[in-house]
Amino acid sequence: MLEEDKWLTAFVCDAGLFEFNRAPFGLKGSGNTFVRAMSVILSSLRKFTGSFVDDVAVYSHQWKEHLDHWDRFLAVVKKYGLTLNLKKCLFAQSQVRFCGEIIGSGKRFTDPEKLQVVQEMKPPTTKTEVERILGFFSYFREHIKDFANVAQPRTDLTSKK
Repeated sequence: MLEEDKWLTAFVCDAGLFEFNRAPFGLKGSGNTFVRAMSVILSSLRKFTGSFVDDVAVYSHQWKEHLDHWDRFLAVVKKYGLTLNLKKCLFAQSQVRFCGEIIGSGKRFTDPEKLQVVQEMKPPTTKTEVERILGFFSYFREHIKDFANVAQPRTDLTSKK
C-alpha cells in the first residue's frame, strides 16, 4: 500500500485503530491491482515467464538457459519484495500444467484434459451458454487460428440486439 493510501484501509476493533501495510483480500480493487502489479513487475521477463494472478511459471528451452532465467526471476522477486511459498513451488520440471496448458522442454500446448472437455461439450442452446463457451474458448485464443473472426458470429448472438 502506498503510504498516502493506507488510511483508506483503516478499521477499528477493541485493540485500537489499524491500517493495512499490504493490500488485503477482499478490498474492492486489490485483485485487479495485484494482477496489474505482477504484469508490470514481470514485464522485463515476459519472454520466459507466465503469470496468472499469483501463479508464475518460468520456462526455458535448455537447462543452462533455465538456470539463467531463474537467476533473473529471483532477482526481480527480491527487488520487488515478493514472497514465494516454497511448499507450492516446483523446480526443474520437464513439464508442468499451468493455466490450462502444458509447458516445458521448449514446448507449450493445450492441456489434453481441457481438450477432452471440448469433446464432451454439448452445443449451446441459450444466450448464457453461448457466452460461457465463448469465454472458455477465448481463454485458449492463442491456440486458435484467427480466433476473433471465428468468434465474431457467436459474439453477435450474445448482443442485446
